[in-house]
Amino acid sequence: MKKTGFYIIKDKFFEDMPDPYLKGNKAGNCEDLASELAAVRKTAYKQYQKKLKSIINLDLVILDDFLLHPITEDDEVKALYDILEKRNELSRSCIICSQCESKAWPSMLMEDEVSSNSLLKRVTKHYNVMIERKVID
Repeated sequence: MKKTGFYIIKDKFFEDMPDPYLKGNKAGNCEDLASELAAVRKTAYKQYQKKLKSIINLDLVILDDFLLHPITEDDEVKALYDILEKRNELSRSCIICSQCESKAWPSMLMEDEVSSNSLLKRVTKHYNVMIERKVID
């Protein structure tokens, strides 16, 4: 049985799943991942490439709380872009979870319209499913 790799960007996600089904890292959320990768990208580029490669080669990446807060640092945008671009090239699955509607995402990215458009094209390139929650009393 093939083990599937996940990069879970959320604490306690799949916590109860048996180990043979879950391999990878658990971190805070998409913002934490972007900050961590940006810091490594600035100080140790080879280490950044190694970490990026390990994320890119997983079968599934789940980016939770995508653009929950504005991203103002260029290296954070580049890190997310690198993940999404390489995964698209390799036809790897990626799940983007956000509490914001996708039409609000451009305003959450830094003032650079080119970087913003490039990143958002990678997020919505192949498939986009919106699930709305309705509260029924």
